[in-house]
Amino acid sequence: MERKYKSGCTDAMRATAWSLGVFCLLVILGVFWLRASGSWNYISVLVATIPVAVIAVFAHFYGLLENETLIFRAYALILSYFCLVFVFIIPPMSSPDEGHHFFSSYWISDVVTGDATLQDGGSFPVREDVVEMYNGSSMAIGSSGYRRVFDSFGLFADSDEVVQVNQFDFSFGSENVAAKIPSVVGILIARGLNLGAYPLFYLGRLLAALFFVCCVLLAVHITPTAKAAFMGISLLPMSLQLAGSYSYDCGIIALCFLLSAVLLRSIFSNEEIGLRQAVTLFALVFLVAPLKIVYLSVLLLLLFIPQRRFCSRKYAFIFKLVVVISAIASIASVRLASISSLVGSGAVDSLDYRGTETGKFYSLNDLLSDPLGTAALFVRTFDVMGDFYIESMVGALPGWLQANLRAPNLLIYAYLGCLLLCVQKTQFDNQSISLGVRVAMTAACFLTFLGVSLSMAVGWTFNTEGVIQGVQGRYFLPMAPMALLALRSRDIEVQKSPYDICVVTLTFLNVIYLLRFTSIAFSLP
Repeated sequence: MERKYKSGCTDAMRATAWSLGVFCLLVILGVFWLRASGSWNYISVLVATIPVAVIAVFAHFYGLLENETLIFRAYALILSYFCLVFVFIIPPMSSPDEGHHFFSSYWISDVVTGDATLQDGGSFPVREDVVEMYNGSSMAIGSSGYRRVFDSFGLFADSDEVVQVNQFDFSFGSENVAAKIPSVVGILIARGLNLGAYPLFYLGRLLAALFFVCCVLLAVHITPTAKAAFMGISLLPMSLQLAGSYSYDCGIIALCFLLSAVLLRSIFSNEEIGLRQAVTLFALVFLVAPLKIVYLSVLLLLLFIPQRRFCSRKYAFIFKLVVVISAIASIASVRLASISSLVGSGAVDSLDYRGTETGKFYSLNDLLSDPLGTAALFVRTFDVMGDFYIESMVGALPGWLQANLRAPNLLIYAYLGCLLLCVQKTQFDNQSISLGVRVAMTAACFLTFLGVSLSMAVGWTFNTEGVIQGVQGRYFLPMAPMALLALRSRDIEVQKSPYDICVVTLTFLNVIYLLRFTSIAFSLP
């Protein structure tokens, strides 16, 4: 039943007024950015994005999103919509390391079809038109990238000629195969249908985005608390860009969200852990462990699964032991060689390469032999780069950290404020976080930071540099829900639905982000 307020206005009147106001604001901004873009093609962006924000605002003020079932359906639609937008709004090879990840997925598809082997990832056949697409692409986002797609797009391949690609050196242990299965499936389908180079490329992106959406929706359904935190992190521009790309970060974030959700359910749910939940946790740990070992710090939460969740103390011990064994077995089977290679100090006369630069990277021996210097290196790195980590995690630098597309700090702070608000207690989710669980979450995030920084210190930082290079905010997205939940206050409680606030506010912010981003991108060469 429609409500009537003291002022005499109804829900419909309020919703109409607010949505009209948002429409006018976005149209004004759109006209300004249309002039700045210098391209009439920008009108298609206005038509595709502004109605989404207007409809979301109308639904909020009309009361359509007060029902939990309806808000989750709305979230699923909005997440799918933005993932689809980012699949196509970022030109090919313009996401972080996408050229490498695309050819890695193509190599795996060759292995599946029998055209290549796992033992030889340094030379494998690729269709000639696909190689031409790669060679014609650019890491930089600009109008020429969009024109190239429109001019060269062909639904079906004109030729099945192949060439040998030998500029990469892939291996099963280094390429995070489990995280790339969706994009590999997309490439295999496209090759089976003889689709052209660009349809093949975008189908791989679409399957990766679909996998991301399904995993995140499942995580939101599973977790008994902090649902809005998972929803909010998944709607950040950087999450959406990675979801619509070939980057293995897409699969890693999706699987880590699932693992975190299952662990939270194990801690805060009241029913006994059954066989299905146990097998799910074992499988997720087995999948995540070799992808990025640093994210296994979340398993600290195992210590806080209460005894009441198990039929006996003995079963609780066996359960937690099997989880740890699953992680160790998975790492040993896939990552042992790459880990052991980090331990040595390397030959004295050998040089390390970072692009065109040469030098000697830090080794574990260097770091362990000078504990105080190592501590100072990590502290100095966070002091100098901490704001960059947070801003790039949100998506301040789209594409391949492209500085001329940088989002304004005000917009980034709005995203962060929304996330902090959404994670607080409400009447829908008043779960208090005990000190032990809070400390475990904080420790897990800290260990992830140390692990990521250590890997980049020995793999990307010369021992003459005083700040660790190569660490980006996107590496912390898999642990972001845990970091947010650790910040939940005992004393603050939000009266409004966090799901409603999260979905509507982030939809509005994302539309502004896209309008500004595409305007600048269209204006660039």
